[in-house]
Amino acid sequence: MACGLGLGVVWLPEAVLAGQRAPSVSGPPNAKKLSSASAANPTLKSLTEVVNVPVTVRDDDQHLISNLTREDFSLAEDGRLQLIKYFSRTRDVPLTLGAIVDTTVCQDEALPLEKELAQDFIHQVMQPGDQGFVQHFDSGVGFLQRLTGDVKRLSEAIDQLQIEAHPASLPMLRPHGKFDRGPHHLYDAIAEASQELGKSQAGRKVLLLLTDGYEQDSRTTQKAALDAAERAGATIYCINMEDPILGMIPGVGTAGRPVLVKLTEQTGGRLFWLTQPRELPGAFNELARELGSQYFVGYTPTNSRHDGTYRRIRVTVKDKSWVVRARPGYYAPEN
Repeated sequence: MACGLGLGVVWLPEAVLAGQRAPSVSGPPNAKKLSSASAANPTLKSLTEVVNVPVTVRDDDQHLISNLTREDFSLAEDGRLQLIKYFSRTRDVPLTLGAIVDTTVCQDEALPLEKELAQDFIHQVMQPGDQGFVQHFDSGVGFLQRLTGDVKRLSEAIDQLQIEAHPASLPMLRPHGKFDRGPHHLYDAIAEASQELGKSQAGRKVLLLLTDGYEQDSRTTQKAALDAAERAGATIYCINMEDPILGMIPGVGTAGRPVLVKLTEQTGGRLFWLTQPRELPGAFNELARELGSQYFVGYTPTNSRHDGTYRRIRVTVKDKSWVVRARPGYYAPEN
């Protein structure tokens, strides 16, 4: 039934900072533990505080640019130019991919095709050393597969996705013309997915949302959900197949679009807002190309204070006609 019918800062080993596909360590280590561990294991490499920024560059015709060098980039934090110490292509950097899938009754027509394409997508983008998880949300939130590097298990989890059988309430038109679509715990899902993402030691972290962005009844606010994603270092992408019935109700079918715009833009991701099922394969393929054509830029901030403040980032390239997309900032660690 269609609904209308009823980046934080990380501490990384030098091998990872050089762009090798090796595990990294997230979160600032305890200094005493590090010292004792180093004494016990003299081969343990020193750790360095680094801000990592995945960057996408397109020309003025929206074609991906994938042949740039470190010298083509400039990066400023709070207006102060930073030295780019580490540079690599993202395909050389480990990936953690979290799939968050909307399983409310509003998605019953889109879900079968989304499942098929999502399975193809993970096989296309995930390489040895990468990790992922699968989560769904409706009137609740649940994980069908926790963090794993086993692509087969992830594919099987996607296959288990199904529309909520007994929703807390069905979509209906309320008094005064308000359309109530029932519980959609999107913000709770993002917050819990960000916690799962934080367990990963991968260099780049992506949350893929398959939803129209409608939110209702989450305990988590939008600000708290976005804050959790930013602190986990997540880049959020969203693919949505617009419901044709909801699209005929003014202000209903696109109600979640501003939410998704904010989530994706604030984390350096992208929104694919589709109107026809035939557009879905192209969106997944375009996202796969983008994830394989990005750059991974790392720097040690000149502002070394651990005060928990938000630092603004601006990445530019020499050709000013090209469009650069990257997360606009990060939260500094706190002591």
